Amino acid sequence: MLYLSKIIRNNDKSYIYDAVFNKIVDLPENILKEINSNSLSKNYYDFLSENEIRDVTKPLNFEIGYIYTKDEIEWLAKNRVKSLTLALTEQCNMRCEYCAYMPKYLNPKYKFKNMSRDIAIKAIDIFMKTSKQNPNPSIGFYGGEPLLQFDLIKNCVNHCKEKYPFSKPAFDITTNGLLLSQDRILRFLIENEFSVTVSLDGPKDVHNKFRKDIKGKHSFKEVVKNLTKLYHMSPRYFKNKVSFNSVITPLTGTKEQFDFLENLCSLEIIPIEVMQSDYFSEYLNKVKQSEVTKVEQNFERMNYSFLRAGILKELAQFHRLYTINGQFNLNIFPGGFCVPGSHRLFVNAEGKFIICERVDDMNKHFCIGDVDFGVDMVKLNNLIDITKKSVNKCKSCWAAKLCNICFRDIFSLTDDFCEKKKQEIELGMGYYLNNFKDNDEITSILENFS
Repeated sequence: MLYLSKIIRNNDKSYIYDAVFNKIVDLPENILKEINSNSLSKNYYDFLSENEIRDVTKPLNFEIGYIYTKDEIEWLAKNRVKSLTLALTEQCNMRCEYCAYMPKYLNPKYKFKNMSRDIAIKAIDIFMKTSKQNPNPSIGFYGGEPLLQFDLIKNCVNHCKEKYPFSKPAFDITTNGLLLSQDRILRFLIENEFSVTVSLDGPKDVHNKFRKDIKGKHSFKEVVKNLTKLYHMSPRYFKNKVSFNSVITPLTGTKEQFDFLENLCSLEIIPIEVMQSDYFSEYLNKVKQSEVTKVEQNFERMNYSFLRAGILKELAQFHRLYTINGQFNLNIFPGGFCVPGSHRLFVNAEGKFIICERVDDMNKHFCIGDVDFGVDMVKLNNLIDITKKSVNKCKSCWAAKLCNICFRDIFSLTDDFCEKKKQEIELGMGYYLNNFKDNDEITSILENFS
């Protein structure tokens, strides 16, 4: 039995990953046989010494900690908050079937909330006070569809200009693009140098598959028309400030989608793998299995420039494991370098402080304060303590140092969830070892990849 390690078989060659030293080494067949038969000879111990890894047959567990002390977390939350995101409304003029909020939109009894001006201004004042050690504060507007609250957006920007003329926070907004038809909105975004992220999933047939408006009408034609209008109003602004997020699902992640997005590669493309909400999972279960596309089997994602940086980032991680000597380290840190309350502050329509927009704001553990009293350090530290307890099972997991779970996952750590994560990591290791470890062109890039 192996402890905090993993044997990887790839192209008739074997490797072993020592999670304590966080390194991958070639594993000769004779040593593999000794490990599998639990008949360890001098050859095995010589192999350990030569490769500077430990005896992986000896029981060992990780130690769970957190990367910052409670005093450091409090200082960051009171002085160096990076960004503020205001969820201006739960309402939307679209009904995208993969949206996590679809069950709410389909519930006639659910009352959608809108943020008041009072809540928005209080949130901004708290943010500007707690971001004083951050040289580049930013304020984002989120929904639903935030442009449905355009007058409130104007109030927020004007408040910042009048009360904080020397701080000059940057502004950003994520929109489905339907309301970009209005000249007053376009002029305001351009005048205030908003960074605008527009949801565009791909060519007409791909985009229209899930992105329909509130009346069930396809949205591609309207969004492209509005984007064209924005471009003609200010080509410079469009080039520098407009980006796209594109949702990739098992039914849209095709070569057709990626070829379309590649044609926009002079602009920033943010690919998003769809989060499998219960609603969308049920939707996929209803379609014919033959419709579900396995993207990796059909074409090479590395050929697409808008995906290349993300792939290289993952490959660089595995390259370091294979080429750099590690150090004995039993510490693992759930949540990584993310610090709730300072990495980003998400304010829902009711004025509650949520750790970010990706978590369930109905879960009380993710609420760490409000606009009346600011960040509650008791709640924040309680969330970290709950997280450390939740990831207790990670102590014995070989993949713990490579697992990208964050605070939103702490209530989802089922055996199935963990098994899927381990499979993804093992596949990533195999992908690097099989295709790139001997590729001089790629490894030279990976050597300098930050």
